[in-house]
Parts: sequence; structure tokens; C-alpha cells
Amino acid sequence: TNGVLLGENITSRLGNSYGQNGILKLGFEKHIPFYVETNIQADLVQLPPILKRLVKYKPFLKELSQIKQVNGSALGKMVLDGSTQSVDVSVNASQINLRGRYGRIPYSLTINGQRFVYQDTQISFDNLNTLIGKSSFSQLSGGVTWKGEPHLKIKSSLSKLQMEEVYPWFLSYKNIATIFKDFKVVHGTTTLSEISLHGPVLRPMNWDIHMKGSVENILIKSALSPDPISVAHGKFDIKESAIPGTGRNSVAIQSANLAWGNSLFTSEGSIIFSRERLWLYTELSTDQIGWDRVDQIIEYVNKKKDPGPDEKPWTLPVEGVFRIKSDYFTWGDLTFNPAHADIFVRDDKISIYFTKANLCGISVPGSIKISSTNMELILNPVAESQQLEQTVTCHWRKNQLVTGKFNLSGKLFAVSTSKEIGKVLNGKLKFIAKDGRIYRYDTLAKIFALLNLSEIFRGKIPDMVKEGFAYNSIQAEGELKDGKFIFKEFVIDGASMTTVCEGYIDLVRDEMDMVVLVAPFKTVDYIIKHIPLVNQILGGKLVSIPFRVKGNPADPDIIPLSPTAIGTGVVGIIKRTLKLPVTIFQPLVSGKNGKITEIPMEQRGP
Repeated sequence: TNGVLLGENITSRLGNSYGQNGILKLGFEKHIPFYVETNIQADLVQLPPILKRLVKYKPFLKELSQIKQVNGSALGKMVLDGSTQSVDVSVNASQINLRGRYGRIPYSLTINGQRFVYQDTQISFDNLNTLIGKSSFSQLSGGVTWKGEPHLKIKSSLSKLQMEEVYPWFLSYKNIATIFKDFKVVHGTTTLSEISLHGPVLRPMNWDIHMKGSVENILIKSALSPDPISVAHGKFDIKESAIPGTGRNSVAIQSANLAWGNSLFTSEGSIIFSRERLWLYTELSTDQIGWDRVDQIIEYVNKKKDPGPDEKPWTLPVEGVFRIKSDYFTWGDLTFNPAHADIFVRDDKISIYFTKANLCGISVPGSIKISSTNMELILNPVAESQQLEQTVTCHWRKNQLVTGKFNLSGKLFAVSTSKEIGKVLNGKLKFIAKDGRIYRYDTLAKIFALLNLSEIFRGKIPDMVKEGFAYNSIQAEGELKDGKFIFKEFVIDGASMTTVCEGYIDLVRDEMDMVVLVAPFKTVDYIIKHIPLVNQILGGKLVSIPFRVKGNPADPDIIPLSPTAIGTGVVGIIKRTLKLPVTIFQPLVSGKNGKITEIPMEQRGP
């Protein structure tokens, strides 16, 4: 009619796609009009080539070329409106079942849903369910527009991501790989309760994302440690953007339960992304953590000293602040309870500040600084009016060793290029204890046992186990040099005798070598009564008996010494302590018939 061909109830076919109840208007003059409306049952294999013919926008066609191996079907309505020279296409589809592959995603893609609309320069969809590999996205809605720069918008109410598949794809982006290349997610699930995403299609670094969700059973391996990190459960809220590159990307960690080796952690904080690294603020609480974890960090840092050809020298993939509260922190044989620390990570340095560290009643604030060249340690132990029994029991795990109250002060420091920092530990310590008793101390007990073998001292040396050795004070002061503690002064001012020492304990090699002088007060009268010649020699001086203590500190050898083997240092200590001249005296054990056979001695006057 009037040069226009009209058709109704038209049935059509294109390959395996069928049209029904179609309407046709085709003009023969000046190619106007051209109008087709039909219900279609589409074979989606034909969708990419049809879109390629209909859409001329090059960026869209570039992305379309990434779609391969398409198959599936859909029901809907198609409208073509325009002229034979230029036609506008609109498609409204339902009952969509689509399978295929998209070149930017390394896994197969399946889409099922109820609504898909293509019109002019945009595609919109609603209530789609998508499966990418083993990961699923439910109730997807959104669309793509390509008027001007192509723009993407997506919302989803529930999604599950299998991290062993998603993570390698995540690393295909260069900026992300720079940050996470030393970490590998082995398995785990991320559940997203809410997704909101929009941004330019071809610039994912500029996408704005808001996601809320949780993670479960995440297992992470890293170059940081041979022990994997596992996340049993965690909640997060991603605000703004999660993709590095915008400088304003943040993730709020609402809660997370982690395990690293034998340590359990709870965590909350935030992560901010930049182009080359992460910035974190994290608060961690744990039941226990050991120095071995610090060793592993040092090992990781040392490897960073020799970068690859495309890497910057010794730059860590993260910056930020970690505030850690641990019930227990172990360092060799030492156990701190509790231990709190603030860890600052920036560029080429890790700084650990101990804000609270209790070592069996001794407060040990300090710091550790780790850089590409060395490690620096500073510790400031201090204790005031602490119960010695509690501290000794805590450290040696034995009860009723000693009583009294003590003070401790000192400063320890070390600079090392290796993780064996104990070998270069230096500093000073001062210890004072008052008004207590020593019940069990193996070294002192061995000395007492040797004294009791002598007829002179038999029965006059206190029984440490039954009554204890009462002391008025214990004073020890010295210096640490490369892990060896050298006593400047060590005096036990006892009720029945005074003991002074000089020498060292090597904390690295676990050995000691000390000279000990014991001055029993109650023995002078006995000596004078039984040996008149000695009475003339002593003339009011105090008797002191020398020993050498050598070997493992846990079980040293006790060797009686000749007076000639004693240096002036230890003699000076006992003279200053007792304010009397001293005679150094070596009693031998009883000979036949209980008689003393020889008493070598050496007088040390003022």
C-alpha cells in the first residue's frame, strides 16, 4: 500500500533461530520505512556475528572479539526500526541460557536469567545468574553503555568466589601482581553479600567498587614463611575502589580469624591500595607468637636485598602500622606475658616498638629496627619491688627456689647484619635483692657441700633444703659484651656468710667461668681454738675460702682453689663488702682420725 509492503503473523528463520508472530513494514521508495518486530527463539551462536554487523562502535567491537565458543538460547522480542540504509536495533530477551568464553577471563562463562535488553547504545540486564569457572554471581543487574566512553554498571546481591581460580586472574593485572606476587591463595571461598560496581569498561583501574562480604577457609602461601596463613573466617567492607591505581581505594576489615603456624589471631583494620603497594592499619590479637616469626621476616628482607632486573632494590610490598597484642611471646628460652608491640613498615625499614612486654615480672620496653643493611635492638629491662620467688619460678619453672624482693635496671643493645643478634648483645644490668632466703641453688649447694666435707666447717654450713640460706642482700652488676655477661660485682650478703664472685657467663655458648670467695662468719672462733698458730696469723682478719665455678651454668664444676690463684679484683670486692682485711684460706678435707693435715693460706691486708 502506497509503496509500503506490510506483513503480519510472519514466521522467519535465520540458521537455528526462529521468529514468530512477526510484523513487517518495508518501503520501496527512498528506502523508507523499514520496520520489523518479531518474537524470537534465538540460537545464541549467531549473536556475536549479528552484533558485529549491527554495532559499529570500535571499542565495543574490540571487546566483542574476546567472546568465543558461544552457544545457548533465549526467548524474546526483536525490533528493527529505520531504513534499509540505517536501522536501529532493540532486543528484549528472557529465558536466557548462554555459555561461552571471554578472553579476559580464564574460565568458561555461563549465564542464566530473565531479562536482557539491547537498545541504541546500551545493554541492560536484570536477575541474571552467572557462573565463571567454579565462582557464581546471583541476581546480577546493570548494564553497559557506549555513548562516548564505554561505561559499566553492575549490582549483585549474592556471590561466591572460589579463590584458587579468582586469584591467578587477579594477578594478571600488572599493578596487582606487583603487590601480591609473593603470595599465593591455595584455596578458599569469598562470599559477597553486596556488590556495586561502575566505571569505564576499558579502564578497570578506575572502577568504583563497594562490596561487603566474608571469607572462609582461605589458605595463603607466601615467600614470607614456610608456614601457610589460614583464614578461618573474616568479614570485610570495601569502600570506594578495590583496584590499585586510583590512590583512594580502601578495604575495611571488620573482623578476621587467622592462623599462622601454631598461632591464632583475630584482626580488624583497613587496607588502602596505591599503584605499587598496600598501606595497612591492622590491630591483631593472638594467643602466642615467637621470635621465629621475626626471623622469617628477616629472612624475607634479606632476600629482597638482591632484586631481580625489573625490581626496585629492597622495597617491601606493604606499608603501614600493625598493632599486635599477644598473650605470650617467646624468644629462645624467654617467654613474655603479655607482649604488645606497634610495628611500622615503610619502604626499606621495619620498626617494632614494644609498648608492653612482661618477662616474669620484669618490664622490658624496647625496639627492633630491621633494614636492608642490618638489625638494631634496644631493650630497657626494669623491675621495682618485685617478688623474686614469682620471677624465678616463672622463668625456671621450679617452685620454692628463693624468696625476697628485687629491683632490676639496665639497657641492652645490639647491631647485627644477621638474625643471630644474641651474639652481639651489649649493655649493662644492675640487680639488687633484699631480705630473703635461698632454698635451692645448685651452684651454692655444691659449694656448701664441699665446705661441709671439711672438719673445720662441718655442721656450721646451713642446710639449704631444710632451712634455706638467709641473706640480707644480693647485689650483681655487670656488662654484656657480645653475648657474654661479665660481672663487675656480685655479692651475696648472707646472715651466716658472705659470698663474692667475679667472672662471666657466656649466654651464647652456654658456659660460665667464675671465681667465688666464701667467708663463713662462725668459723673463725673454731680455727683460733684448734690451731693457735693460725690465731697469731689472722690477728682479727676474716677467713675466706676460694672456689672456681666452671662449665655449663645448669650444672657447673666446683673446684677448690689455692689462695695463690685468686686475683686482686674479687678480694677487693669482699674487703669493700665486709670492711675488714681478708685471709684467703684453703682447708683440706679430714685425713686419718679426723685430723686436719694442712691449711695453706694467704693474707690479703688492706
